Amino acid sequence: MEGVRVKGGGLHALVMGTHAAMLAQCLCGPAPQRLTLAGIRRMLGTQYDFSKPSREAVMKILQQWCARLVAAVMVLACPMGVIAQPYPGKPLLLVVPYAAGGVTDGLARLVAQQLATRLGQAVTVENKPGAMGQVGFEQVAKSAPDGYTLVLGNIGIFPGTAGQATPLVDLQRDFVPVSLLAQMPVVLIVDSSVPANSVKELLDYAAARPGQVSYGTSETGSSSHRAGEQFRQDTKTTMTRAPFRTDAATLTALASDNVKVAFATLDGVAFFKPKEKIRALAVTGNHRSPLAPGVPTFAEAGIKGVDALSQYAVLLPRGTPQDIVATLNKELKAIVQSPEFQGQIADYGIETVGSSPQELAAILETSRASAQWAAVVKDGAEPSADQPKAAPATPVVTAPIVIPPPPKPAAMPIPSPVPAQPIQVESYKVVKVFFGTDRKLVPSASSPRDFFASDRGGAISYGNCEVSIPRDHKIGELETPSFLRRYFENPAKHVVLLRLNLRSRNEFMSDLNSTIAEKKTNSALVFVHGYNNTFEDAARRTAQIAHDIEFPGVPMFYSWPSNGATLSYVTDGNDAEQAIMYLKAFLKDLAVNSKFTSITLLAHSMGNRVLTQAFAALKNDISATKLRVFKEIILAAPDIDADVFKNNIAPALVASKASVTLYASSRDGALAAAKKINGGPRAGDSEGGLVVVKGIETIDATNVDTNLFWGLGHAYVADSRNILSDLSYLIVKGLSAPARYGLETVPDPSGTPYWKFRN
Repeated sequence: MEGVRVKGGGLHALVMGTHAAMLAQCLCGPAPQRLTLAGIRRMLGTQYDFSKPSREAVMKILQQWCARLVAAVMVLACPMGVIAQPYPGKPLLLVVPYAAGGVTDGLARLVAQQLATRLGQAVTVENKPGAMGQVGFEQVAKSAPDGYTLVLGNIGIFPGTAGQATPLVDLQRDFVPVSLLAQMPVVLIVDSSVPANSVKELLDYAAARPGQVSYGTSETGSSSHRAGEQFRQDTKTTMTRAPFRTDAATLTALASDNVKVAFATLDGVAFFKPKEKIRALAVTGNHRSPLAPGVPTFAEAGIKGVDALSQYAVLLPRGTPQDIVATLNKELKAIVQSPEFQGQIADYGIETVGSSPQELAAILETSRASAQWAAVVKDGAEPSADQPKAAPATPVVTAPIVIPPPPKPAAMPIPSPVPAQPIQVESYKVVKVFFGTDRKLVPSASSPRDFFASDRGGAISYGNCEVSIPRDHKIGELETPSFLRRYFENPAKHVVLLRLNLRSRNEFMSDLNSTIAEKKTNSALVFVHGYNNTFEDAARRTAQIAHDIEFPGVPMFYSWPSNGATLSYVTDGNDAEQAIMYLKAFLKDLAVNSKFTSITLLAHSMGNRVLTQAFAALKNDISATKLRVFKEIILAAPDIDADVFKNNIAPALVASKASVTLYASSRDGALAAAKKINGGPRAGDSEGGLVVVKGIETIDATNVDTNLFWGLGHAYVADSRNILSDLSYLIVKGLSAPARYGLETVPDPSGTPYWKFRN
């Protein structure tokens, strides 16, 4: 070191060693520099004499540099993002612990859109259904408490607050409350044939018919079940409960005269058709619903203890910093209290709240402390001593319920009461699907996946199979091992074709009708796969779609002899053409010989060629009455010449009086390639313009979150959460495009509008 003369040893050498270590500071600057004696002195901040050090000077230098070293170590040990990064610094994940298509899902998507705008970060909605929401809540509870993983769920039906079996997580122990966003009341409704215009008249009607009047509710622990049990125990009525899986199933049973009385959430009642079929007698809550102002509360009707509500709240993992909680609470309250947001959800019977974290904590504490819930949920239990008793009922005659009808009647299935089951968290669920195929049978096959080849069979084979859906299944995914699929499939982790049962045609129809009788469901969903699919692919995909949209009826598929190979496009086209006559015969059997009264047909890609032509030819083989069993026809990414579709196929579909929906996208790489191969635009490719036909609801799916790399944006009907949510509203709830969450109307020069997914 120029200009520095080192003398002596011992302490003096130690000091010089410290001085030498300081040279590392040079490396932190733009370029290493030679330090002069003056420079070193400036760094030390002292006038130390290098030739004759004093003990005091040495100690002062050591103290200064020890302090600086500790500070430097603390800075280096702390990630830079933690020091300077404001929240949020990356996208957020909003988990919905239920399947796509429900009220919570729709609410979450509306919230996510506006929250992303306000925070300046993307907000992804992920559906994680299972065990009445426990699976999704558990995922969030185990996430890092950093504010980037939230859950939006119905705390009014969570097992821990409903007195049910021990849940996987505890809402108070494992979470930090953020805000109660909204709530929705339960409505007591009766069939118009019941001579009751008030709660008192209904009680008198039931008392005159002891044990003969049943009321329907959804599954055990739901808000409608709780309201029904509160009502039954408070009034000591002799009416008995008829449990159904969902509120939609309950209302369908009411429409089909399976029950005359029902408890259901207001969103389902709002879209009930025909509205003159029902009469609303009372709603839960401490005030009347703005959607049905003529309907009194239970308290007004003289029943004080019926207060069950659906309550939609946002929670964070326990340990999340309070400043993050405060930030999210502020933004969420601003969203739900905005006129725009309130206008979007008003027609669905949802009332916005926007509570503080403390107010939500008090609600959770009240739910937990109410020991009466355990007795209420346990069918037949006596209410606890502190449960309010019914006051003498005074007649409150209801005004006609003011609920706007949906744009078109819902085509919902008609299930029947099923026994309520205790909560069981299994590693996977088994979905049973029925099938028909004209593939060649391989009698010597030892595995279900190999029973049907890609060759033509020349006849229809019938049967059913069982497919696993893992507990941790993600909506829109077809879980498969990364490598060596044949040897490492695990039903607890993957969607697996487990078993296959062959049946003769007569046995198949008998099995179908027995299933209809057992489940008391009269609806079916028939999926027709596209190009590059094996029989196994079709079975797995059908089960996944049925599971993800929570289809309550019988899932089915028809598998034509696709080669299941990317390079077999032309061959697949020929095989699809020859399969038309077999699919027509299969559909004819379902219409004529089964007991279904509502069948939804869903085709994808090249499967649309088979389905549309088979259906068009079917009208010549069966009566118009039988043809009307096909309520919905859904054409997803149809690989059909656009002009052929408009001129030859669409008129026949519209004339059938079935509801027809067409999904198209301008980002469909497979259909872009098909356009080049066939020399003309495809009906499912909107790149050159959408196919808009009067009588068909065309949906532009360009904006949906598809997997463009692996799926070429072509499999969006099954792997996009947005599409699956939309399909649930369409198939399960029977809502037309103008009434479905996430769609907006777009005018078209033809005068016939189409719809697109909101950005």
